[in-house]
Amino acid sequence: MNINYFEHIQAPILLFFQSIRNPILNLLFLFFTISTETPVVVIFTAIMYWCIDKKIGRRMLYALTGNIALNGAIKDYFKVERPIGKFGLESMRVETATGYSFPSGHTQTATTFWTSLAVQLKKKWVYVLAAVMAIGAGISRLYLAVHWPMDVVAGLILGFLFTILLIKIMDRSEKSGKYWEMILILVPLAIMAFVLKSSDYTKLFALMFGFTIGYILEREYVSFEVIDRKNMSNGEIIKKNGKRFLIGMLSLGVVYLGLKLVFSLFGAADGSTLDMVLDFVRYSAVVIQGVAGAPYLFKKMGI
Repeated sequence: MNINYFEHIQAPILLFFQSIRNPILNLLFLFFTISTETPVVVIFTAIMYWCIDKKIGRRMLYALTGNIALNGAIKDYFKVERPIGKFGLESMRVETATGYSFPSGHTQTATTFWTSLAVQLKKKWVYVLAAVMAIGAGISRLYLAVHWPMDVVAGLILGFLFTILLIKIMDRSEKSGKYWEMILILVPLAIMAFVLKSSDYTKLFALMFGFTIGYILEREYVSFEVIDRKNMSNGEIIKKNGKRFLIGMLSLGVVYLGLKLVFSLFGAADGSTLDMVLDFVRYSAVVIQGVAGAPYLFKKMGI
């Protein structure tokens, strides 16, 4: 997608943010942008799902994996270039600004994360915090000059709307005990994988596919529960949840690295069809382990 015609309209906004940079604002907007990056989001959602509130956690995971897949599909389809290096812009934290520009992944992730949390907790202060964090993440991408304004607006809108849709789908699935809607929504995203033939998008779609399979397996065969806090001291709760988190994260590492080692024996070239298939299997397996495999270990180990 060629947006050169629109770049000169949006560039003054980025140049304005660049003109007001100072050490305090740098720290503030770096905080907003870092808070939406993969390690932070993965750790928090894992703790929520495994240790605090299973229902809230799995809706957050479903919304996140779905939005990540959608964001990747749109990026690879439109192929909008980032503003980095244009109009005299001095972009910051460019090492995390990979891939195409439209829509903003950080903004969409932040909107997804906070929307999914707010609509479930239904507390006024959470709604306010969610708005501040989502908008703050979006503005941070402009302040750092790694996205166009239209990228941020799209990320906010898509993150909010798709999150609401996915949570409604999961609500209906839990009430009916059927999964056809969750499976059906995978179809257009799977078609995009064949159309785009993108290695990056294949990995992102694998996350949502893996969550859907893991969710079904967990509901049908595992049915774990978070630790019952009744009659337990705070120390005991922290100890048990600490074990859960440690074992869960270690199991994810074993699956990821183990499959990477095994698949390396196939000698697939980067970007080849075989390489994309193996990546799809590996990333799907990691999410399945997180959603169903790790909880199965918790039950077997009595933690």
